[in-house]
Amino acid sequence: MPVPSTIDVAGKTIEDYCDLALAGKLYPEICDLWGVTAWSLLRWLNADPQRSARAKEAKAWAAEHCDFEAKSTVETLPSEATQAQIVRARELAHHLRWRAKMLARGTYSDYSTPAQDKPTEGDQKPFVAVVPAKATTEDEWVSSTQKPTE
Repeated sequence: MPVPSTIDVAGKTIEDYCDLALAGKLYPEICDLWGVTAWSLLRWLNADPQRSARAKEAKAWAAEHCDFEAKSTVETLPSEATQAQIVRARELAHHLRWRAKMLARGTYSDYSTPAQDKPTEGDQKPFVAVVPAKATTEDEWVSSTQKPTE
């Protein structure tokens, strides 16, 4: 069954979604505004590759804006700021960075993955521990985590 280009319930388009996403709205907030379920919104967004790409792009822009706002919140504090103003700015910046992470986890995640194509020190291969799915004894598990010899 083809998915219509607009959500039937509210007659919204991808442009409407992008406007809300750029304003920092998350899926639950958009669903509440449009009167649709999260499942139907996600299904609608992912039904068309162009629509899905535009939605992801809008979320990335919103995340970048949240990050910018977090930085400017701290940078625009007056030099004679009170302790309460500093605490409030820090909390707001933390919240904005958290929101950026929720919008674009790949860019603003707490964890980063090392680049596999960069040479390591001394051109050694990076060590990767492979733990078997079923290690029956402690000795088997320890031997499976040992650095392989070449």
